[in-house]
Amino acid sequence: STQLWTEVWTWSATVLLIGNSCEKGTIKKLKNKCKKFDFILIDGDHSEIGVISDMETFIPMLNKNGLLVFHDVRHNPPGGIKPIYYKKIKPLLKDSFEYFVNENNNGYGLWYKS
Repeated sequence: STQLWTEVWTWSATVLLIGNSCEKGTIKKLKNKCKKFDFILIDGDHSEIGVISDMETFIPMLNKNGLLVFHDVRHNPPGGIKPIYYKKIKPLLKDSFEYFVNENNNGYGLWYKS
């Protein structure tokens, strides 16, 4: 079985969280380190519930003019979130856009909070 674990590291103004973002204890540890962020990269659960939960959890933690990035937007599940990104996230985050280097790249969905 897969054992999920959580660690929080802080370097200067950088906080790195490794863990399951759908678990309340993980988010509590993160909020204990910092309440607001300028940049959030989500490379997490590829389920629709997980992706929507991450979006709802992390958008309030993003500073104005902050950047939210979703990883794996170019591939279909289970390795990516392409249909979730285009059907659920983009309609809610109208100014979001996709970035990728080449066709084999996993792609990033980017959104600036204004």
